[in-house]
Amino acid sequence: MNKQTLHETIIDVIKLGRFPFLVGGFLLFCIGMFLALLSEASFTLNRFLLGYLVLFTAQLSLSYSNNYFDAETDRFNEITYVSGGSKLLLNNPELRIFCKQFAIALIILSVIISITFSIVYAYGPFFVLYVIFGNLLAWFYSAPPLKLAYKGLGEFANIIAYGILMPGIGFLTFIPTFNSLFFYFVPPLLIYGFVFIVTVELPDMEGDIKGKKQTFVVRNGVLKGINLILISLILTPIYFFLVFNFFEIDAVIDFSIVGSITLVPLLSGIVGFLHRSLNRHVILRLTYINIAGIIFFMFGLNTYLLYLTLS
Repeated sequence: MNKQTLHETIIDVIKLGRFPFLVGGFLLFCIGMFLALLSEASFTLNRFLLGYLVLFTAQLSLSYSNNYFDAETDRFNEITYVSGGSKLLLNNPELRIFCKQFAIALIILSVIISITFSIVYAYGPFFVLYVIFGNLLAWFYSAPPLKLAYKGLGEFANIIAYGILMPGIGFLTFIPTFNSLFFYFVPPLLIYGFVFIVTVELPDMEGDIKGKKQTFVVRNGVLKGINLILISLILTPIYFFLVFNFFEIDAVIDFSIVGSITLVPLLSGIVGFLHRSLNRHVILRLTYINIAGIIFFMFGLNTYLLYLTLS
């Protein structure tokens, strides 16, 4: 193998990691972390780095395992910034075995780090079991025999990962058990997990049909997907503006401010609804708008929680 070919191979291996998708996981981790800090936990850099490394390796493993098990389905999809796979394994079949083995190695590493974390910080077995469950859910998202995404359960897996597992790792990094403040934020994060997965399914519908992937959009169609995205995004400000009025919450968080942040992704959902179409170019634009809205919410919430933490 010459030097140029080796360089190209390294670049392809990095691309298979889908590193831009790790940004969402990091923001969710930070949401959980800030909720723990606002619950009077103390921040230490070593704890933060070791805890995030557990999530980082697990989420990176998901990228490689999905590329491996979705390789044939991705043959039918058009590559975009947020969907369609990469087709790298179709063009470079010699990387397939490496991709699978590397994904398994990352899972093992994630679990080993979680065990190390539990020993160092005197945690019980719950943290390790939590990490193992998260890694298994990610693996079987597309891996046989479960192949959740191919059996109509991919949305469920993504919702659990987005709303509970990833922010949960951030919270558990600083507090060994969940409290009520964390659970108050679970419902809206579950909603955003659903919005995210349905959004990235929109431009892949035709390819997923050919690849026999039973996504929500494959089962119900693009227009129903867009409609349900809007309904879901309406629920989040309602939750923060109204539901919290019925509870006495002993926290420094002003939930009306958090509710205000949710209005941005709601606006993106309204734009998508008003411009709903079966035209792929329109669908792709709406996909980017929705993803931008979700990222804004996560970034905005983290900024507000950071402000409260430093106050």
